[in-house]
Amino acid sequence: MQSFNQFINDISDDETDHLLNEFNLKSAAPAASAIFLMSQINQSSNVLKNLKFADDVETKIDLLAEQMLRLNRSMLAIAAMIYFQTKKSKRR
Repeated sequence: MQSFNQFINDISDDETDHLLNEFNLKSAAPAASAIFLMSQINQSSNVLKNLKFADDVETKIDLLAEQMLRLNRSMLAIAAMIYFQTKKSKRR
Protein backbone atom coordinates (compact mmCIF):
# COMPACT_ATOMS: atom_id res chain seq x y z
CA MET A 1 0.00 0.00 0.00
CA GLN A 2 1.41 3.35 -1.00
CA SER A 3 1.34 6.49 1.09
CA PHE A 4 -0.67 9.57 0.25
CA ASN A 5 2.47 11.48 -0.79
CA GLN A 6 3.45 8.72 -3.19
CA PHE A 7 -0.05 8.76 -4.64
CA ILE A 8 0.11 12.53 -5.17
CA ASN A 9 3.53 12.21 -6.81
CA ASP A 10 2.25 9.50 -9.13
CA ILE A 11 -0.68 11.55 -10.38
CA SER A 12 1.03 14.93 -10.47
CA ASP A 13 2.17 14.85 -14.08
CA ASP A 14 1.17 17.74 -16.35
CA GLU A 15 -1.67 15.95 -18.12
CA THR A 16 -3.44 15.07 -14.91
CA ASP A 17 -3.03 18.58 -13.51
CA HIS A 18 -4.41 20.05 -16.72
CA LEU A 19 -7.31 17.60 -16.67
CA LEU A 20 -8.15 18.42 -13.05
CA ASN A 21 -7.99 22.16 -13.74
CA GLU A 22 -10.28 21.81 -16.75
CA PHE A 23 -12.72 19.74 -14.71
CA ASN A 24 -12.77 22.30 -11.92
CA LEU A 25 -13.19 25.32 -14.15
CA LYS A 26 -15.70 23.84 -16.56
CA SER A 27 -17.84 21.80 -14.19
CA ALA A 28 -17.71 23.44 -10.80
CA ALA A 29 -18.94 26.90 -11.75
CA PRO A 30 -22.25 25.85 -13.38
CA ALA A 31 -22.82 23.28 -10.65
CA ALA A 32 -22.20 25.85 -7.93
CA SER A 33 -24.60 28.23 -9.66
CA ALA A 34 -27.25 25.53 -9.85
CA ILE A 35 -26.82 24.65 -6.17
CA PHE A 36 -27.10 28.32 -5.21
CA LEU A 37 -30.22 28.65 -7.38
CA MET A 38 -31.85 25.68 -5.68
CA SER A 39 -31.11 27.09 -2.24
CA GLN A 40 -32.64 30.44 -3.23
CA ILE A 41 -35.75 28.68 -4.53
CA ASN A 42 -36.15 26.80 -1.25
CA GLN A 43 -35.68 29.95 0.80
CA SER A 44 -38.08 31.80 -1.47
CA SER A 45 -40.81 29.24 -0.87
CA ASN A 46 -40.27 29.59 2.88
CA VAL A 47 -40.64 33.37 2.62
CA LEU A 48 -43.88 32.96 0.68
CA LYS A 49 -45.24 30.58 3.32
CA ASN A 50 -44.44 33.14 6.01
CA LEU A 51 -46.07 35.85 3.93
CA LYS A 52 -49.37 33.99 3.89
CA PHE A 53 -49.55 33.96 7.67
CA ALA A 54 -48.23 37.47 8.37
CA ASP A 55 -50.70 39.65 10.25
CA ASP A 56 -49.45 43.22 10.10
CA VAL A 57 -48.63 45.27 7.04
CA GLU A 58 -45.02 46.02 8.10
CA THR A 59 -44.21 42.32 8.29
CA LYS A 60 -45.75 41.72 4.88
CA ILE A 61 -43.73 44.56 3.35
CA ASP A 62 -40.52 43.21 4.91
CA LEU A 63 -41.27 39.72 3.60
CA LEU A 64 -42.02 41.08 0.13
CA ALA A 65 -38.70 42.94 0.15
CA GLU A 66 -36.94 39.73 1.19
CA GLN A 67 -38.75 37.86 -1.58
CA MET A 68 -37.59 40.42 -4.14
CA LEU A 69 -34.03 39.98 -2.89
CA ARG A 70 -34.33 36.19 -3.25
CA LEU A 71 -35.65 36.57 -6.81
CA ASN A 72 -32.81 38.92 -7.66
CA ARG A 73 -30.26 36.42 -6.36
CA SER A 74 -31.99 33.63 -8.30
CA MET A 75 -31.74 35.62 -11.52
CA LEU A 76 -28.06 36.24 -10.78
CA ALA A 77 -27.50 32.50 -10.38
CA ILE A 78 -29.30 31.83 -13.67
CA ALA A 79 -27.16 34.46 -15.40
CA ALA A 80 -24.01 32.87 -13.96
CA MET A 81 -25.07 29.43 -15.19
CA ILE A 82 -25.75 30.78 -18.67
CA TYR A 83 -22.44 32.63 -18.72
CA PHE A 84 -20.40 29.61 -17.66
CA GLN A 85 -22.25 27.28 -20.04
CA THR A 86 -21.72 29.58 -23.03
CA LYS A 87 -18.10 30.11 -22.05
CA LYS A 88 -17.70 26.35 -21.84
CA SER A 89 -19.33 25.74 -25.23
CA LYS A 90 -17.15 28.39 -26.94
CA ARG A 91 -13.98 26.55 -25.85
CA ARG A 92 -14.98 23.38 -27.67
